[in-house]
Amino acid sequence: MNNLGFSFKQIHLNNSNDPSSIDYNQLTAMVDYYMDAGYNFFDVDSSNNGLYESTLYESVIKRYDRDQVVISDKLPTIIFDDNYDLESIFNNQLKRCGVDYYDYYLIDIDQYSEKIFTKKDSYDFLENLKKDNKVLNTGIKFSGMPHLLDNILSSYCDYIDIIELPLNYLDWYDTKGISSQRYYDVASKYDLDIIAFDPYKDLSTILLPDVEQKAYNTSHKELALRYLMQLDGVCGIINDFTSLVDLKTILNIDFKPLTDKEHEEIESIISLVNQEKVINCIDCGICVNTCPMDIPISKYFYLYNAYKLSDDLDSTRAYYNSYANNLKYRRASDCINCRQCIKKCPEKIDILSLLKDLADIFDLI
Repeated sequence: MNNLGFSFKQIHLNNSNDPSSIDYNQLTAMVDYYMDAGYNFFDVDSSNNGLYESTLYESVIKRYDRDQVVISDKLPTIIFDDNYDLESIFNNQLKRCGVDYYDYYLIDIDQYSEKIFTKKDSYDFLENLKKDNKVLNTGIKFSGMPHLLDNILSSYCDYIDIIELPLNYLDWYDTKGISSQRYYDVASKYDLDIIAFDPYKDLSTILLPDVEQKAYNTSHKELALRYLMQLDGVCGIINDFTSLVDLKTILNIDFKPLTDKEHEEIESIISLVNQEKVINCIDCGICVNTCPMDIPISKYFYLYNAYKLSDDLDSTRAYYNSYANNLKYRRASDCINCRQCIKKCPEKIDILSLLKDLADIFDLI
């Protein structure tokens, strides 16, 4: 596997309010540069009713031989009940991508589905796909609570070839909520190869004031990626390339070990981001589990903090829409004021008022 994966989540749109208005001229130029540079790992899921899978077909599969590329897709966890037809979902994904097999196929387990997807049926389904040569490698993409990851791996590690985890330096040592180090330690305990995603913690590590950037020679994106690449077991990092310029910059990074000065810079960034937080969310996931409207509250709060820190509305709105347009998530404006989240929040955050502010800023529908 190449160590820098190409995600379709932040592809450039001709109309920022229309997720289907893909700028294929820029996208195909990005794909061609990426492939010419010796990379070939493409990561998709079924968000936006399979839009990213269809986009993969148009920009990659129609233009390159299947054996030239490596493709990873996810078993979506929108619902899981007696009517959840795994085979039909999988076959529709293959059809949208225009392929007859996946190199990697992962169960997408997050705070909405972490308890449900300890069921053995889904892992047996993955194993049968491998036996039928429809999938070469199986695993899970996990963004729930770390202790539940350990529970899943203790039961189903034999079914898992690789694991995709949200890793970044910003919450590496978090002691209250989601901790990247705890994710990493659990995966390492089972000696699993790791693909990292969300290396910038919903933009929090890179949307920093220019005055901070001028104090160092290393870009914030480069620091975030090199921090992860130095970890044993991390075989790849999923990137949301936002433009051809962004892609070229990242692919030209020299992934040398971080210097002492760069470690100091990371510490200063962590301190700055934590000091400038408007919302003191610890990403514990309790609000997510209690919300009847499936609003990814903690994800939106990180984006709100990033926006307030940077005043970069376009970038944060693009990331917001990548969540809000996902079938399993809802917009901030969908809040019904039930107050269940407030009752459970350990930090006593005024979630309803903040969701209203979020909707006013980001919800251009």
